[in-house]
Amino acid sequence: FAWGDWDGDGAEDLALLQGGERLRLFFKNAKWSSDERYGGNKADFSWEDNEMGSVYPRLLAYKAATGKMQLWVPHNIQYSPIRLARLKIYKDAEIVALAWNGLEMAPVWKLPVAGMVADFGLADVMQRGSAQLWVAAVGAGDKSLLIAYQVP
Repeated sequence: FAWGDWDGDGAEDLALLQGGERLRLFFKNAKWSSDERYGGNKADFSWEDNEMGSVYPRLLAYKAATGKMQLWVPHNIQYSPIRLARLKIYKDAEIVALAWNGLEMAPVWKLPVAGMVADFGLADVMQRGSAQLWVAAVGAGDKSLLIAYQVP
């Protein structure tokens, strides 16, 4: 989940991925859900006596240079056009920046990533004075990659 003033009314709004895929926003006086499926990297795990838990994908709130709040969302793209409930195979992914246009969260930019996005974050790891977008991805042959991008 992430907090941000998506609609610009001065109140904090909540954004989350329902079921790890559908984007849902809770505004002060309204709710909105996406038709598009995002995420795709929800991890289920079990522990003692078959207890189940889940870790959902990260959402990131970012205030752009224009002053408008953006919501950065991972989007792993399924390899197969058939949507399977349990088995998910990803070949490509993207990080999508969304902004409220008065009716819905619309894409501002998309950053393609070769492989599956496991996680991402924003940090000035290279100490350049400005943050970089860091993406942890799983590439061909199950190789783990850590990729840095300039913030679009």
